[in-house]
Amino acid sequence: MSGYTSYEHLMTLVVHSGARAQALEETVVHEYHHHWRIAEAQLLESQETLLSRLVLEGLAEHFVQEVLGVTTAPWATQWTDQESHYWWPVYASHLNLVGSDTSPYMFGSTDMGVPLWAGYAMGYHLIRWFRRQHRTLSWTTLTQLADVEFVPRV
Repeated sequence: MSGYTSYEHLMTLVVHSGARAQALEETVVHEYHHHWRIAEAQLLESQETLLSRLVLEGLAEHFVQEVLGVTTAPWATQWTDQESHYWWPVYASHLNLVGSDTSPYMFGSTDMGVPLWAGYAMGYHLIRWFRRQHRTLSWTTLTQLADVEFVPRV
């Protein structure tokens, strides 16, 4: 099961015949949120940074939890808060990376010592930290916020 949402507002799903129905549901909701955020925040692919990717993925997975009540994505449970706090300084020092330079931080890199799906896990925790401090914000507001608003204030 795989999904992709383009900045041109197209959603692509690749579904293996053996995919579970729950995985399909979660992927559709996750990708829908990408579509919503790209439109609402007027995001441009040419301005995509590591920070914007972290926020995009983190928000989408939290939206899955909101809509479906659960997420089975491995990156949502991959790290404890302690582990995410350990990795945050690494990510914080690279937030302005653009293009393919962001991929090792999102997908992982054995050469760089970055675990598989690390950026998805970091994005999930970034949004988790923000939502703990801003519990009453609506999904519309969360979806429209600028990426920089999600950066923890130390």
